[in-house]
Amino acid sequence: MKKFRVLTYASLILVIALTILSFIKLPVEALTSERIEDETSGLFSLNSSERQSLLILPSPKIEMINSVFALKHNSIEAEVSVPTIELSRSLFDKNNISIQLENANLQNITTNLVNNSVLLEGEVENLNLKIVNTNNLTRIESNKFKYKGASISFDAYVDDSSLKKLIFSIDGLEIDELVLLLDEKYQKFLKQISFSTLDLKGEYLEDTLVLDKFELNLKDDSKINLLGIIDTQNILNSDFKISGSNITSKNIIKFIDNLYSGPDLKALPEGILKNFNIDYNEGMLKESSFSYQSNLGTNISVKGLIKSNNIFDSNLNIELTSTSSEEILELINNFNFLDKFPKFEFDQLKIDAALNKGLFKIDT
Repeated sequence: MKKFRVLTYASLILVIALTILSFIKLPVEALTSERIEDETSGLFSLNSSERQSLLILPSPKIEMINSVFALKHNSIEAEVSVPTIELSRSLFDKNNISIQLENANLQNITTNLVNNSVLLEGEVENLNLKIVNTNNLTRIESNKFKYKGASISFDAYVDDSSLKKLIFSIDGLEIDELVLLLDEKYQKFLKQISFSTLDLKGEYLEDTLVLDKFELNLKDDSKINLLGIIDTQNILNSDFKISGSNITSKNIIKFIDNLYSGPDLKALPEGILKNFNIDYNEGMLKESSFSYQSNLGTNISVKGLIKSNNIFDSNLNIELTSTSSEEILELINNFNFLDKFPKFEFDQLKIDAALNKGLFKIDT
């Protein structure tokens, strides 16, 4: 019985001691700018910090209060302001570092990757990083964290401050404002189109972007998807497929007007592009198709090769059904070479035809 009491008292004292230790913060100055630069292979340095403390339990880690870090990479520089950050290192692997923070502010961003980099500034929430140094390669892996309302995760490989590989996932990114990040020569393709969110997943490796998921949601609940390989140095060398569904005639007209000077499509009957598919490979459209339905019941289906520089030189199979004479005549009169086409009325119209290098052949 006496031995039992001794064990009970000892256990109680141990619990009390551990509880006290879990609240103890020992003042330290363990992390200098030079050390942080060394640990992150020059990617981060410490500009300032109000104080540092050593937390013993539940696991040894260093807490830094009101710190400002500098991010320096050959493609981007920024200041990262962090109210509270906790850093710990594995007891068994000194090259294994963990970083936890509830929120941080990205400020003073400069980069050659995008325009208007000030739009990238904002708050990062609930970020955990794992940094592993192996020889000359640094791996930085994140959890899923919040940035500008989106859920983001990444796995980056950095060698001598050069990004070698980046695996990333982004869900629910609000992009109306972020369109302004693009170069002006790309912005013009997207002007006056109301976007909503973007879901993105893929890998960046040596100037090549591999997209496993690119789902662009518009505010009218339509979607555009893109899959494939993008050459970031020369987009004409890319290989990708674009598809979409339920896109309104308003957005179609605006996008085509932005893309190239083709036929005037303002007379396109109001309706939706039920679906479309475009296959692009190294500067050439390999195949394209779309299915369109107007609000008054006109259905148009097109499949083949569309040449954006001269749509009448395309190679297309066309199917059309309609019960609206007014819609069809308005659509026909939109093309100058058919402006003398006689007016007619019908109860039902069906056309199976082909357009091949300027020749329009009607089969039915």
